[in-house]
Amino acid sequence: MFTGTLLHLIPTTPSHVLDIEREPDATPAGFVAMGHHVVAVRTDRGDLADAAMALHPSSRIDWMDDSLPDLARVAARGVTFDVVMLTAVWMHLDHRQRQLAMPRVASLLRPGGVMIMSLRYGPVPKGRRMFAVSVAETTSLAAAEGYALF
Repeated sequence: MFTGTLLHLIPTTPSHVLDIEREPDATPAGFVAMGHHVVAVRTDRGDLADAAMALHPSSRIDWMDDSLPDLARVAARGVTFDVVMLTAVWMHLDHRQRQLAMPRVASLLRPGGVMIMSLRYGPVPKGRRMFAVSVAETTSLAAAEGYALF
């Protein structure tokens, strides 16, 4: 599930993970298999999310509906995470939304925490709302919150 290029970023001791994805997949179950507790946020709730919850039941996965840029439901819990993973979501935010989202996501990280993010490049699938996102912009937004690319 996690490639060797990411594996070293994920804590080896039980940790708290915030997994933010547009579409459901097996990522939360992978974190659980590694011993972590996961808050799995699905920003595009639907039948696929229900299927993912049924396929990967675990008392260590807390499935939530929420949305970027504010993640209001997650923030209302008042908890922070060792890992925040953003998969297939960042490019669905326009420039202003990304400017608002980065401080919110950073506020959910514990000191010394790690944010893992994927950026998608390529043609926009029909019916999808997507925006061009550059590594330079993303690292600049992260740097403004005290985070560095590695």
